[in-house]
Amino acid sequence: MRAPGEVARWMRLAPASIIEVLMSGTQLPARIIGLLQQSMPHLLTLEEAAAHLAMSPRTLHRKLASQGESFQQIKDGWRLRIAVQRLSCTDMPVKQIAAELGFSDQATFRRAFAQWAGHPPGHYRQSLVPES
Repeated sequence: MRAPGEVARWMRLAPASIIEVLMSGTQLPARIIGLLQQSMPHLLTLEEAAAHLAMSPRTLHRKLASQGESFQQIKDGWRLRIAVQRLSCTDMPVKQIAAELGFSDQATFRRAFAQWAGHPPGHYRQSLVPES
């Protein structure tokens, strides 16, 4: 229940609040991707991303979970997109791509890429080459 004087004030603020809530949901993953891009070659942790976004790691985790997302899912999706772009559009060695994306070594990157894409990065790159 609201007092009559509060209702008018609440109604003036409500539309902006609703829009802000709707917009913030779509912007958070994009903001995290922006932070990941800016931090390259260092790969941000959840704690570091939360600090950049001026919230606690738990709050960031909770906000992402409410959208059906996780920090790891966003980070892995971003890493996959960058890897596919590098494999498709450059001759950059797989080892260099792995390092750029923050993997400790080439083997770890190969396993992660195979899990994400269904096959290792070398196979992906070869599949792009037209047969003679």
